[in-house]
Order: sequence, then structure tokens, then C-alpha cells
Amino acid sequence: MVARRVLTFLGSRFLFLALMAGYLVVATMSHGVPLPRKLEPLLAFMPWLLFGILMIRGLLIHWGAVEPRPRVRERSALWRSVPLWLLFAAVGVAVWVSSDHGNVSLVCTDNRTSCAKVNSYDYRALDGGYARRYALDEQGATDLEQPWVVISEETYVAEVGTILRGAINFGAYCLFFAFVVGEAIRLGIWRQSKKDWW
Repeated sequence: MVARRVLTFLGSRFLFLALMAGYLVVATMSHGVPLPRKLEPLLAFMPWLLFGILMIRGLLIHWGAVEPRPRVRERSALWRSVPLWLLFAAVGVAVWVSSDHGNVSLVCTDNRTSCAKVNSYDYRALDGGYARRYALDEQGATDLEQPWVVISEETYVAEVGTILRGAINFGAYCLFFAFVVGEAIRLGIWRQSKKDWW
């Protein structure tokens, strides 16, 4: 019973919308506010975990271990979902625009793509300011003895913001696919056998 409620919550369309709105807030803030780089794995992989849970739920339905929802056949019920679909899509486009523009680094040839050099830096707060180090030696091996170099807040925001927006972009694509799978389960399209799908 508890597991079913948890699965239902994780498949909630409002959870997806809240997560996408959270992405929009973080992406917007990353253009001007110094955020910790530690957010990167959370932003990149949290939707993939959610997507995996939904896929497991779909497999359980397919194998008959979980009862699928009744197929939604009334057009009025489908039309009631359209405003939320459009809202989710609009927020998703805003996330994409915010996360795909304004990214800069020292080695980029333009101002829109994240760069490997930036992703190789370590960043930290240092005496009220910020510092970074390139923790690789000339052969490309990890070298934690490399010196920390003080950088301005603007440089920190630009470079760490680039990294976080790349993670947001990666996670938002997965969140979109998870939303589609969640809607297929909710509308009863995901059935126990292929012949029942349509």
C-alpha cells in the first residue's frame, strides 16, 4: 500500500511540473548568483532516477504485478490534461532557453556551449572570495597539489553557472521523457500486453 502510494506520487504530473519549475529557478539564478558546484550531480541525475522508477513501474504493470489504471477513453478527460501539458512544455522551453544561452569559459569558441576545460576545474569559496584549481598535471593525471588561484565572483558565476546549466539541460531532457512515461501510465495507455495498448 505504501509502495503504491510512493509510486503514484513519483508519477505525479505536479511533481514533474514542480521539478521543471525548480530547474527554471536554478537556471535563471545561475546567470547572476554564485551557486555551489555540488549541485551539478543532483541537477543532472535526479530526473534519471525518477525516470528509472517510472520504467520499473511500467514493467510491473506489463508483467501484471501492478494493476494498470483503466484506459482513459473520454475525450473530455484528455482535454482537461492539455492545459497542464502546455504549461509543462512552456516551462520546459524556458528552462532550455535559460540553460543553453550565456554559457562562457576560457576555451569556448562561442558563448553557448559548456567546455571540458571548465568541467576540469575545482572551485571553492576562499576568504570571502572564490578560487579554482586545475587538478590535472601535464600528462592528464590527477594532481591535487596544484595551486588554488583566486578568481573574481563574476568569473565564478560564469564558469560554475556554465557547468550547472549543462547539468540542468541534461536533466531536463530526461524529465521530459519521464513526464511522457508518467502520463502514459496515468492515462492507462501502458497496458499489460502490447495488444491492449491501443
